[in-house]
Amino acid sequence: MDFGPIEPFEYGADEIEISRKEFTRYLGMRSDDDTSLDGVIDECLSAVKDVMKIRGVVRTCPVVLTHPTVDLGFCSVGSASLFKNLSGCRRAAIFAVTAGAAVDRLISKYSALYPSKALVADAIASAAAEGAANRINREITEKYGPTRPRFSPGFGDLPLSFQRDVVSFLDCERKAGITLTESVMLVPTKSTTAIVGIKEV
Repeated sequence: MDFGPIEPFEYGADEIEISRKEFTRYLGMRSDDDTSLDGVIDECLSAVKDVMKIRGVVRTCPVVLTHPTVDLGFCSVGSASLFKNLSGCRRAAIFAVTAGAAVDRLISKYSALYPSKALVADAIASAAAEGAANRINREITEKYGPTRPRFSPGFGDLPLSFQRDVVSFLDCERKAGITLTESVMLVPTKSTTAIVGIKEV
């Protein structure tokens, strides 16, 4: 099969955008709200940035579409949603990215001692993982040209169980420290996987 090499990557805390708009949305706030949480937000933002270690892995694969089946070489899946997303693509980039296990430990510590800080740190860590996904997504587009919006297991009718194939294909445990629970959830929890279709030009 015409698979690309497995390419690990890492980003420093200052190399990704942790969107205040994003994490305040997770908290049910507006980003411009003036609240008593501002001090807690600043403290948690600093704490998350101090411990997080953004790392991941990316690899390309072929795309063969036979409605509603999507064949990515390493597996085939029936998904009308993914089929539509990858329409016009003959290759895709698959990636996984995590904010790291230390972030999970920080949130657990806060949960035991400062529940309000745990909620804020959790939201900030989610925004950090999203920022890292946005960064690698941009780099894929810069390298390969126009791309489709990224698509993750659990979106539309693409089953969450598809995570197993992605994690195996990317060798996530060895290359990025990302594993799966029996219920197909990613560990560390602030992790994500996605498929990025590369458009034919």
